[in-house]
Amino acid sequence: VIITKVNLVDEQSVNKIKECISIYLPQLKNKTYLARAKTVLNFSKENPVWVFCGLAHPQSLIDDLKIQGYKIAHQQFYPDHHAYSENEQRSILTDFRAALKSNENLKLVCTQKDFVKLTNEELKIYVNLTEHSFEMPNDQKEDLFAKIRKSL
Repeated sequence: VIITKVNLVDEQSVNKIKECISIYLPQLKNKTYLARAKTVLNFSKENPVWVFCGLAHPQSLIDDLKIQGYKIAHQQFYPDHHAYSENEQRSILTDFRAALKSNENLKLVCTQKDFVKLTNEELKIYVNLTEHSFEMPNDQKEDLFAKIRKSL
């Protein structure tokens, strides 16, 4: 079991999950690993960020960016797996361009999951994509890989 996004919640929440695993799945007690979420943007943290996304838990994306020092100027959430209509895309573009007039350093950001659903080529020009990964301490990573190799 890999518990992800542990850097976005308090330690007590992580411990509750581990406790539930110990109680309900005792055979996995020593097979539980912790991974930190990491969202990477390819521009300076000095640039304010305008985020739009259709995720199940969009606040975790915002929290991760804030923890890293990004300043969120605007956030616009849609339902998970949202199919962006042409009107919604035009609206995002219009609103972003208006905000850009007030701050030329503003960056428009969405996830790769959202970007593939965009059809408005003008909007896509402005979009900066997030890159997501999970980081795990090397000792946990090596232990996990050893267990995987052993089970193969």
